[in-house]
Amino acid sequence: MAKQPVFRKIAIQKTTPRAVQPFSSAFVKGLRMYRFFGYFFLIGGLYIFAISIFKFDMIFPGIFFLAMSIMGFSMIKKVRKRVKSRKEVFRFGKPIRATVEKQDRKFNFLKSERDYTITVSYKLKDYSKLILIVSKKRALWHECPVGKNILGLEYNGDFFFGEEIGCKFKIQ
Repeated sequence: MAKQPVFRKIAIQKTTPRAVQPFSSAFVKGLRMYRFFGYFFLIGGLYIFAISIFKFDMIFPGIFFLAMSIMGFSMIKKVRKRVKSRKEVFRFGKPIRATVEKQDRKFNFLKSERDYTITVSYKLKDYSKLILIVSKKRALWHECPVGKNILGLEYNGDFFFGEEIGCKFKIQ
């Protein structure tokens, strides 16, 4: 019995622009924990800062919670920017082939565990660009062994690979 592939295949058109609607919820994959903690820090920090305004002896801790709110806001902003980038690259990006150079693990402090990563290299005209792809699933290593070519998209220096959201791209 052959082992079934874990990542589903998504057929993408070679011509641009591509429709984003069928995959719009998938673009947030891998970023949900950052978004959750961003809102948690933002709302919790603002709530405790508001309480500290009414209690004079809590002014100094209130400044700490205001800093937490600013950190939460920056996390939410980073997630929105990454989702927007993924959508833009998906819509207008040209298909590229990249080679898996290495597999590794990376600690994620928001989950208190390590994520699975692969580093891929994309050969440009005069140099090669290294891109890190992170997934919470070990299947990333099984689907992308070292030396394998994977399909991704590139647009204006930004890259997007289906493996980031748990799928594989194939040209239609």
